[in-house]
Amino acid sequence: MSDVDSFASPGEGGLRARKKKLTRRAIHQAALTLVSSRGLDHVTTDEIAAAADVSARTFFNYFPTKEAAVLGLPPDLDDLLARSLLARPDSEDLFTALTAVTRALFLKIEQDPLRDLRRSVVKRDSQLAVAMVGANRDLEDALVRAAITRHGESEALRARVMVAAVLTTARACYVHVEHRIDDGTSTTRATDLAAALREAFDLLGRGLAA
Repeated sequence: MSDVDSFASPGEGGLRARKKKLTRRAIHQAALTLVSSRGLDHVTTDEIAAAADVSARTFFNYFPTKEAAVLGLPPDLDDLLARSLLARPDSEDLFTALTAVTRALFLKIEQDPLRDLRRSVVKRDSQLAVAMVGANRDLEDALVRAAITRHGESEALRARVMVAAVLTTARACYVHVEHRIDDGTSTTRATDLAAALREAFDLLGRGLAA
């Protein structure tokens, strides 16, 4: 999930922010390229830093581990998502707000040109797959906390069930589109993902409302 630094904070800009985003991107791309050709166990953080033309200290200012650099997730992504959910209109019910935030995230990920390389690297390495599961869990927990803040502690169980359902549905849509691309059924990935999310969230919404 790269290039989502500005996902939930379109108002944050300026030269400093753009430079930080470019540096993060360079480190992420260097990590992906090296790990793709040599494997995670045969790449060091120093080598990633050198390939990205930054110091080892700079590397750790952006990513805590080489696994994190390969995944490319901003360290504050969970906070960005939580703030996005809290910023949704008060008039929206939880399901509408959650699906809006989740749809925006997945469509943003879909626009990332490094998506395919990252997917192939993660699929080949169990350590990276485990790291991705942990990152997904952090995002889920952040959305649950934000949902409880919006709707109260009395809605905690409902919030957790709904967040889990929405994120699982979105991931299912992503896998569905990937399979269509792999078998040649479709090549319009972004359009297919948007349509799949719309249809799946409609089905899920009717089920949750039943």
